[in-house]
Amino acid sequence: MRCTLTVNEHLKNIFSSEELSDEAVIRKFRITAADGKRYLTQLYNLDAIISVGYRVNSVRATQFRQWATEVLREFAIKGHLLDRKRLENGAFLGEDYFERLLAEIREIRLSERRFYQKITDIYSTAVELIARRAGSSAPHMGLISWERARSR
Repeated sequence: MRCTLTVNEHLKNIFSSEELSDEAVIRKFRITAADGKRYLTQLYNLDAIISVGYRVNSVRATQFRQWATEVLREFAIKGHLLDRKRLENGAFLGEDYFERLLAEIREIRLSERRFYQKITDIYSTAVELIARRAGSSAPHMGLISWERARSR
């Protein structure tokens, strides 16, 4: 009972501090008990569970925080994560999981190509400007201003 009160207190603080919106993380379900009575029950989504996991002080919560910190550290360093156990076992993977993963990789590669093309365009534009404006037969090769020159 004490555990439930603690979790409820943390949830109340999470909502009052506007860390999460209760409308966004709670779904109400009507559950029928073994005795036939129906109860309105609130179920919380993953965001609420994670937020409570960072607030609760227990052995299991500490294990969660250690795991979460390891995952965040790996993501911050590598920029990506692979859940090896899930991939090896195929747990929670839909039939199109690898197709979606490949599509994301292709999209990233395409955006990289666009980025490098933009950089190439910028530098080629600078070279083209110099080629258009500089002339070996013009006085001072066509320069019209100099660094540290007085304004007219």
